[in-house]
Amino acid sequence: MPRTVPRAPANFETRHSILVQLHKEFIRLDPDSQKTVIGKQRMIKLANDEEAASALNDIFTYKNIMKNRIFALVKMTPEAFKKELEEKEQSRRKKDVPDGNEELVTGLSPEAEVTALGGYVASLLSLKASEYVVLPPSEEEIRKTKEGLEAAGGREECDRCKTRFQVLKEQDKETKSWVTGGSCTHHYGRSIVDGGRKMWGCCSTPPGETTGCVEHTNHVFMVKSPVRLASVWQFVETPSAPILSPSSETTPPPSDKKIEKAICMDCEMAFTTKGFEVIRLTATRFPTYEPIVDILVQPYGEVLDLNTRFSGVTQEQFDTALPYYNSSLPNKDDPKVLLRASSPLEAREILFTYIDSSTIIIGHSLDNDLKCIEHLG
Repeated sequence: MPRTVPRAPANFETRHSILVQLHKEFIRLDPDSQKTVIGKQRMIKLANDEEAASALNDIFTYKNIMKNRIFALVKMTPEAFKKELEEKEQSRRKKDVPDGNEELVTGLSPEAEVTALGGYVASLLSLKASEYVVLPPSEEEIRKTKEGLEAAGGREECDRCKTRFQVLKEQDKETKSWVTGGSCTHHYGRSIVDGGRKMWGCCSTPPGETTGCVEHTNHVFMVKSPVRLASVWQFVETPSAPILSPSSETTPPPSDKKIEKAICMDCEMAFTTKGFEVIRLTATRFPTYEPIVDILVQPYGEVLDLNTRFSGVTQEQFDTALPYYNSSLPNKDDPKVLLRASSPLEAREILFTYIDSSTIIIGHSLDNDLKCIEHLG
C-alpha cells in the first residue's frame, strides 16, 4: 500500500497501481530476492521508498516521473539494476551525516554517556502523570474486571470502523473466524487538511464520501485499561539489581548474560482475540546500538491481524520463525536468525536476562511498550 503523505499527488488507485508496477519490475530485475524473507521485504521497502519519495517531492510531476521511471525499468537489465542499487547505497552512506548536522560527539566514553543518562531518568510521579503503570492492579480489581468481561460476553467495538462485534470463545466452524460482524472496511490513514479541504490521508477522499479504502477480514479492538491488561497476565517490576558485599564485588551474576546499563527498546503490536498484543520485541545496547534482543512473540490470543502495514511483521515471517528455546538452533545472537518466544511472558523473561532495576530504558512512546509486556514503569 502507498505510504501516507501530507499532500497526495494522485488518488489512491493511481498510486497503488504505480507501486505495484514498480515492485513487479524490481522483482524481475532481482529474482533471487524472492528466495528469502529478508529479500522479499527489501524489494517491498525499495518500491515503497521510491514511490513515497516521488509522491512527497514531485507533487505536480509525479505521474510523468513515475511513468518514465517504470519505462526505464522495463528496458533495464539485471546487471544495470544491481549497479544502480550499489550507487544508491554509496550515496546514502555519504548522506548519513548531512552537512550542517554533523554527528554528535560528546567527548565522553560510552560508560560516561550512560552515567550522564541518569540525570534524565523520569521520576515516579512524572511517570504516573504520563500514564505509565507504576503499581500492579490488585487481585480484587482484576476479579471484578473478569466478572465484567464475562457479563459482556465478548462484545467489543472495532478500533477501525467502530462497528460493534463479538469475540467468540471458539472458532466458527463455517467461517473459520474468531469474531462476528464480517469484514471491516475502513480508512487506515488520518484525517488531514490540504488546501483548506479536509480529506483522508490514505486515499485523499473527503470524510463521509466512502466507508473506507481498505478491507480486512476481521474487526479488531484494543485494550488500554491496565486492570484489563492484568486480567490476562500481571504486571511485574524489573528484577532487582544484586546487592554486592565487599567480598563479592568481583563475583559475576548467576546469569551468563551481561546485565546492560542502558538499552533502547521497541515493541511491535498485532490485533488478537485478547486485544492489541506484542508480536515483536527489540532491544539494543546504548550508546552503541548493538542488538541485544530481536524476537517475534506468540501472543496469548488468536491473531486477527498482524498489522503488517505498521508492525512490519509478515505472516510468512511469523509462520517460519524458529522457537527461541531450542538447543539445536544456531547462534541466537545471529541477526539473520529470526526466533519466536512462545508467549509474551517468555519474551519478557528473555528481556529480563539482560536488564535489572538499575538498567535505564530508552524508547519512543515507552509507556505503550512497557504496557504490552506488562512491565511496570
